[in-house]
Amino acid sequence: QVLTGSTNWTAANLTTDYNNLVVIQDESLAKAYTIEFNEMWGSEGAMPDAANSKFGAAKSVNTPRKFIIGGSPVELVFSPTDGTTNAIRDAVLETDYDLHFALLAFTRDEIAEAMLEVNSIFVNMNRIMEQATNQGSEFETLNTGNLPVYSHAGIPNTIHHKYCIIDHSEVASDPTVITGSHNW
Repeated sequence: QVLTGSTNWTAANLTTDYNNLVVIQDESLAKAYTIEFNEMWGSEGAMPDAANSKFGAAKSVNTPRKFIIGGSPVELVFSPTDGTTNAIRDAVLETDYDLHFALLAFTRDEIAEAMLEVNSIFVNMNRIMEQATNQGSEFETLNTGNLPVYSHAGIPNTIHHKYCIIDHSEVASDPTVITGSHNW
């Protein structure tokens, strides 16, 4: 089993903050997560090996990315080496009907530009962001680009979510859900 999503294993994230947790039971996906974990752990054993552990840009691109789970395609992308931001941008650019997101932070220009581009073809969007006024936030960029974003700042309990739902409303669509711990 794989548990993934935006949830951190902290008291606030597990009790009061808004998060998502996805449970997927699939042996091949679990093995891919294990490969990634072992790379950061530095070994396949019970004891970590700091000399072999790799984090950040030092990690390899060494995990499978595409799976079929329960008849549905699943793409797995690890930050930072697998190009997570580009994968999100590419998914946004494939939007045909609607796009909804709830995010803790959103500072990536290339994803905001993709949203503004698909909005020009009359895509329906609903947007919530927690960190609306942080340095580099795309909050104003989207609002001035005719994509109003609801600010959750100052409301009790933090939106720690990092998810996007694309094309869920049309029967003929190919819906996509993006989630994980990657801050946008």
